[in-house]
Amino acid sequence: KGIEVSTGSLGHGLSWCCGIGHANRGRGIKSRIWTLLGDGEMEEGSNWEALMTGAQYGLGNLVLIVDKNQFQIGGTTTEIKSLEPLDKRLESFGWDVINIENGNDMAQVLAALDKLPKPDSQTRRRPIAIISNTLKGIGMIPGVAGTAGSHIFMVPNEDMERAMFQSIEALRKEQA
Repeated sequence: KGIEVSTGSLGHGLSWCCGIGHANRGRGIKSRIWTLLGDGEMEEGSNWEALMTGAQYGLGNLVLIVDKNQFQIGGTTTEIKSLEPLDKRLESFGWDVINIENGNDMAQVLAALDKLPKPDSQTRRRPIAIISNTLKGIGMIPGVAGTAGSHIFMVPNEDMERAMFQSIEALRKEQA
């Protein structure tokens, strides 16, 4: 319940959510439609078409969260296809933008979510994009966070227990 579609890295999730948001408006259903995309996934052309569609129809009940971790499977997003300045690009497509400086800090994430207006599928307004600047691989084996390898990192079975123990101990020290 609550997850209509999981689309993966092909970039179709935002298009689906535009359709759901538009349909809910037509049915008078008050809702908020959420989409989570990685910054590498933002390269897909269907996302930019969906950005235009969301703005065109004033789908103010649509919230896009971009996990801006600066990596994709082939390397950094800057090396492969830079989206910068992402906030200005989204704004130019007719979206309101909220930036989260540290998306790994849940207090900052919750503060950003608190800024959202009440869900209202009937009022036409700009959709909202939240850019969450994150450090990829945080909480994994120490030394992996923020590296290209963290995108497709697989812990060998023989190292799994040690890795979990180290991560739990690091979190305990942080919270102490």
